[in-house]
Amino acid sequence: MGNDPVTARASLRSNEQVRFGALLAVVAVGLIGVLLVRRPPVLEVERPLARIERKVDDRHRRHQAQALRAQCKRKDCACVESAARAGLDVDAGRDVLELLAAAKTCELSSLAGVRAEATVRAGSSAEGQRQASAVLKKNERDAQALTAEGLVAYQSGAWPLAVGALARALSEGAGDGTRALLGLACYHQGDLPGARTAFQDMLASEPEDLEATYNLALVAQKQDRYGEARRLYLTVLRAQPKNLQARYNLALLAHSIGADQEAQHHAAQLEKAAPGEPMLATLRAELAKPPSRRGQVLTLGAKPASSGR
Repeated sequence: MGNDPVTARASLRSNEQVRFGALLAVVAVGLIGVLLVRRPPVLEVERPLARIERKVDDRHRRHQAQALRAQCKRKDCACVESAARAGLDVDAGRDVLELLAAAKTCELSSLAGVRAEATVRAGSSAEGQRQASAVLKKNERDAQALTAEGLVAYQSGAWPLAVGALARALSEGAGDGTRALLGLACYHQGDLPGARTAFQDMLASEPEDLEATYNLALVAQKQDRYGEARRLYLTVLRAQPKNLQARYNLALLAHSIGADQEAQHHAAQLEKAAPGEPMLATLRAELAKPPSRRGQVLTLGAKPASSGR
């Protein structure tokens, strides 16, 4: 019996369908593999990611918060990188390290400088500096490694070294975490115009950033700009009514120009927010003295944490 042309064509189509189906299966497996490689375990990154997002929100960094949530709709490696850099901006060193550790399937060699800076911010200055030095041997322009070195210098009170490293890091594209440190280093070495520029630059991109607002208030107070300092402290207190440092400094600021009724109001608000707070006794002692612009201004809220908050 000869070959039936209809049967032969059907058999050919069947073979082609089998081959096409096999090809689709190979492609699907490959795509799944790529997705798995580029996506870290979701549950492991969600915890540190959520903490970083909350700290960005708490600082009122609205633009950054919006961009981060848009980037992290998919918990992929691009999200990890964006979140790690955002974490540095809000001094969340330990959260950044936990995030990077959770992203086991991501290629993170390009974030070695980020890891070094986060390590210093998390309190391991010597290890972070060692990591930063290793990164800078390969790429002397790594912004985060330069920031790590600048932060180590800041922590040791070496203000000129800190300013130099941090200014260079900014020239290489570092973000607001570096800009904040530069402003603080300038503040501590008495360069108030330099500090003002750094904090104003932060507010230019994030107008509601509470740390930048507080730090600019400190600078204004040191420069005897009463109206500006008062406005900035009140801005912080509207967002954070229990910000003790802002309340303390506002009381001292009012006292310095003889506005004792306002000074006593802020002292009472501080006591209401934190009864028994040791700084209250210091404030009461300051308010008992004749008005002076050389009062003991608190800068605690402006110091970068080394605990990875």
